[in-house]
Amino acid sequence: MLKKNHKKLVPLAMVLIMAALLVFGLSMNVFAGTGKNGVIEAPKCVVKIQGDSSRCMKKSDLVQLETTLCEGAKFEGFVGGDPEVATVNSHGVVKAVGPGETTITARARLKGSSKIYTATCKVIVTGLIAESIEANRTGATTVEATVKGTAYGTYGKKIVDGKLSEAGIEDVMDIEGIDVNIKDTVILQNGGTLNVNDGVTLNVSQGSTLNVNYGTLNFNGYMLNVNDGGRLNVNDGGTFNVNGPLNGSHTLNVNSGGTLNFSNLALVSLTSDNKIILNSGGTLNFSGDIAFASQLVVSGQLNINSSNFTLYGGVTLDVDSGGTLNVNGQLYVKTPLNVNGTLNVNSGGTLNVQENGLLNVNSNGTLNVNSNGTLNVSNVSKLNVDSSGIFQVKNGEKYDTIAADTYSNRSWTGK
Repeated sequence: MLKKNHKKLVPLAMVLIMAALLVFGLSMNVFAGTGKNGVIEAPKCVVKIQGDSSRCMKKSDLVQLETTLCEGAKFEGFVGGDPEVATVNSHGVVKAVGPGETTITARARLKGSSKIYTATCKVIVTGLIAESIEANRTGATTVEATVKGTAYGTYGKKIVDGKLSEAGIEDVMDIEGIDVNIKDTVILQNGGTLNVNDGVTLNVSQGSTLNVNYGTLNFNGYMLNVNDGGRLNVNDGGTFNVNGPLNGSHTLNVNSGGTLNFSNLALVSLTSDNKIILNSGGTLNFSGDIAFASQLVVSGQLNINSSNFTLYGGVTLDVDSGGTLNVNGQLYVKTPLNVNGTLNVNSGGTLNVQENGLLNVNSNGTLNVNSNGTLNVSNVSKLNVDSSGIFQVKNGEKYDTIAADTYSNRSWTGK
């Protein structure tokens, strides 16, 4: 009796199993679709990055990536590629870091499945990774730069071994890699930007000139060498930002309308017979800790905003007639400082003359210690005020004039 009933149960179990499989199969077909030969497949597009499959960016640009998911998919985030080229955050914001190509990946999975599906977007950051670059004269007034390296632009990646113009860099050029050698006149203009980055040495060769005209030169490299007879001019509309060591045997001219900025522990070390000349109408700004061991002639406006600016012995700083030196930070003078123009110690600024330093306020020169500014002269240093020079300290609504004399071991603070 029991055996007979058991035989009847077997077909019933099989029917139930087959029915369950049929229902499951139908649901999978509805959601995922059935491929060739009845094989169940995932949707063709689990995750998709909207827009173009590649994005061309300039350094520091930001781009927002958006994704589309199929029904039943769960987003698993973005994954970046080379962080030296571009980075991506959890919200899909891509930031261009440096020249090159990389891939950003969006990840997703189907609910109930551990398999990861991906979509990618290629990111191209424009610029040049140079093995070498040289600028050479090709005619009486023609200069052509030659380069060996890899250029990245709207066209993608290009190997360059020839004329720089063939690199296709439009308005921003990033130099990465080995040295940059300038062997003739180079003009940076029309709003162009040249970024000399970490590890790069920029050499301006003998008899060569680098002119920054209506453009920006950012030096963040290992070393800037302007060799004997070389010239570096920051002209009207040009900006030269120095964030790395400056060495060499040369004259650096900041001309009318030009701006030269030193910051971030820049070591300024030129030979004693060469100098930085800040011409009338030019601006020179110092910020950060500066070790300065060069001749400096000021006929324009020099702003010292440094927390620690040290002018070392063996060189001179001359504020010529018509020039202005504004001390807004800490200036330490351990060498002659000659004032034939105007020297202002402004609010919050301190001028320290020490270690045999010498501050000369010469004929027609003016030294102003303004409100909350301080002038300190140590006992082994001297402040010489010429009979035709002017030394005055702010006192409320007026200035107190300090008599022409030689001073040591004295301090003055403007009120």
